[in-house]
Amino acid sequence: MNSETLYIFFSWFFILFGIVAIIWGILLIHEIPVEIAMKNNHSQVKAIKAMTFSGLFLFPLFLAAIIWAYYDPNNPDFNKAPTNTELS
Repeated sequence: MNSETLYIFFSWFFILFGIVAIIWGILLIHEIPVEIAMKNNHSQVKAIKAMTFSGLFLFPLFLAAIIWAYYDPNNPDFNKAPTNTELS
């Protein structure tokens, strides 16, 4: 095996590794709204998950899923003002 073949092998390895890493990173980022909704005990986690998956193809849907993950009209604590005792 000459050095040119070795360089070609390593270049293809790094190209494929980079592609896999980018795809994996995109999938991890697109799970953020689902994690937020689950942490906040959102009443529509499955719908947010579906919108997040659709956000892989249409980016504005991903942004809407993030907003939706924070907003839950069925949560009785949603309309309460946050109390911050650290500032007083």
